Amino acid sequence: MEELTGCPSDFFNLDEFPQDELFNNILDWDKRKYLFGLSSRTDRDQESKGIVGGHAYTLIGAYKIGNTKLLKCRNPWGNHEWKG
Repeated sequence: MEELTGCPSDFFNLDEFPQDELFNNILDWDKRKYLFGLSSRTDRDQESKGIVGGHAYTLIGAYKIGNTKLLKCRNPWGNHEWKG
C-alpha cells in the first residue's frame, strides 16, 4: 500500500489484537478516510460463505449499530459473493 500511495502503512494480525480495541480503531480510521486492505485466511473453509481463501479485499466501510459490528468489503474479482 505504501508503494502505491506514498502514505505510511501498517499491518495487523487480528489474532494478536484485542477485538474491541481493533474495531474501535477501524471505526476511527474509517472516519478519517484511511485506505484499508484485507486478506482472508487459507486455513479455514470459508468458501461456503463466499469468502475466497488467501484472497485480498478492500474495506470500504465500518459500522457499529447497537452491539452489531459490520465491515463492508469489496471483492475486486466481483464474484464469489458473501453468503453468510
